[in-house]
Amino acid sequence: MKNRQKLVILGATAFPEISELINDINKVSNKYEVLEILDDNESLLGSTIEGVKVVGQLEKVSHYSEEINFIFGIGSYKSRITRYHILERLGLPDERYESLIHPHAKVYSSSTIGFGVIIHTGSVIFNNSVVGPFSIIVANSIIGARNLIGKGTLITSLVSLTADVRVGDFSFIGTHSSIAEGVEIGPGSMIGMKSFVSRDVEPGSVVFGDPMKIINKVEVPRKIINSWNKNKKNRGIK
Repeated sequence: MKNRQKLVILGATAFPEISELINDINKVSNKYEVLEILDDNESLLGSTIEGVKVVGQLEKVSHYSEEINFIFGIGSYKSRITRYHILERLGLPDERYESLIHPHAKVYSSSTIGFGVIIHTGSVIFNNSVVGPFSIIVANSIIGARNLIGKGTLITSLVSLTADVRVGDFSFIGTHSSIAEGVEIGPGSMIGMKSFVSRDVEPGSVVFGDPMKIINKVEVPRKIINSWNKNKKNRGIK
């Protein structure tokens, strides 16, 4: 039997979802073995979730040998920018993070998926799109043709992105939202559920509704904005 890739999960809260995803992948390819969970919540230390034990805080990543990879399962609309700071703090190369793609998700062969991406069942990534590292795409979402999904983006269920959409690093898009063709969502933004975004959104904006309304704005670290702008420039996008 082929040796399975050993995994350590970062973040306990989302592990029940990740566990089901890994189980479904293993039914097809028997690819993964989950060893344990790391989480900064000290109250969870020693507890067991879906049969897997929480053994320490996130900094323990440095104790593992190079043949062990990690799943970055941390993230919500509240922690969308915090995810950036956690990744910076851990300091692991992107290659140490495993991507998980459900067997019932569809990724067109001309599209590119970064390290540490999680794509749940029923989602479709259309042609010539790029999904940046550490992005999470929940069930039954549609990423249209020629989309650029930035690093660390959180896209929840039943989201529809049309063609040529750009979603900046460490943004959040709520369930049942739709993004019009050619629109750019600035880094660190939050799009609330059931919103229709018909025009560009500046970094850190909080958007709700149809028609869309910008109801708040948060500060986004300059490093995130600079990284996003560099990514677009490298791809010939103004």
